[in-house]
Amino acid sequence: MVRFAIGDCLRDGLSPLLLGGDHSLSYATAWAARECVGTLAVVHADAHHDSYQVPYLSNYSFAYHAGRDFGHQWHGVGWRHEPDQLRSRRLEYDVRGPSWLSFDFDYFDPEIFPAVRFPVPGPGGTPEDLDATIDRMKGPLLGVDLLEWMPAPGAENSDLVMRTVVRALEAVLR
Repeated sequence: MVRFAIGDCLRDGLSPLLLGGDHSLSYATAWAARECVGTLAVVHADAHHDSYQVPYLSNYSFAYHAGRDFGHQWHGVGWRHEPDQLRSRRLEYDVRGPSWLSFDFDYFDPEIFPAVRFPVPGPGGTPEDLDATIDRMKGPLLGVDLLEWMPAPGAENSDLVMRTVVRALEAVLR
């Protein structure tokens, strides 16, 4: 269902924004993008690399499967789950051409945003790091998925969620 809905949006010239769920949804967005526009750059902002080479699709293997199956260029930022997979908290180069932002809220440092399913000790990304990353995406941003946050009643971090959603909307509308 997600694949077809995203495909319909892309074919109609719309920029989809997915809110909620986990990165297994990102596989469907990668599939739809491949069918509609060909290969593109995926900027994957996350505390985890999500590229375990296992035979089944999950939120921990979607990057491996999407890269293998669709040939998208993968650009990871914020990875800190495993020492041999560390990535800078922001893009340090320009990404040109059509792109997609796949954002996991555990990218943020748990000191400023603890409401995630699988927190990873910092130092994690900051809102300023995310802004700098988006600013390095120079081609059209075709869509965004904002995933893996666990809203809690009375949580102090609702402002950061809204700021991130607004920043993603600004980026796709530029």
